[in-house]
Amino acid sequence: MNFLTVTIIIFIVALIGVFAVALIVYLSSLVKSAYQIKIEMRNDLEEGLKRADEELNKRSRWIKRELLEEIERIKGGMQADITNRGITILEETRKMVAGSEEGLRHDLAETNRLLGEARDLLYALDHKVKSMRREAHGGAASADAQAAKAGGEGAAPSTPALPPPSGSVASPLPAAASPKPVQAASTSS
Repeated sequence: MNFLTVTIIIFIVALIGVFAVALIVYLSSLVKSAYQIKIEMRNDLEEGLKRADEELNKRSRWIKRELLEEIERIKGGMQADITNRGITILEETRKMVAGSEEGLRHDLAETNRLLGEARDLLYALDHKVKSMRREAHGGAASADAQAAKAGGEGAAPSTPALPPPSGSVASPLPAAASPKPVQAASTSS
């Protein structure tokens, strides 16, 4: 091998070495650029996530605030509605109580009127019974006197004498007979 061949071979090997070193340097710069791009992308992604998280936090706070305001409005409306319903129920209850009181007053007045009528009827019947007793008592005495004159003395009276009433209001009628006029008076009204 001569000197020229060796020089050409060394030159080619050197050229290949320079290309290899240049290729390695180029590839290392590519890897370094790729790594830096990766780091930048990660930083951008983290920054974007932080911005999105902040935006979501802002929106969630805004939504919470809106929801709280809406809840307060609904709560106020419900309280007003409950108050109105309570007032309405109270007014209806008062009207019902007033109507019931009026009905009770009317029933009480009607009962008092019927009791008055029954009392008047009872007094009338008592007076009638007393007058009938007086007539029977007086009529029996006069009939006895007439019988004594006609038939002689010592004749027995034809009707027995009735005892005088024990009380001024008590009816001399039997207990079963006294309620009938009151019932008749209450049904005739």
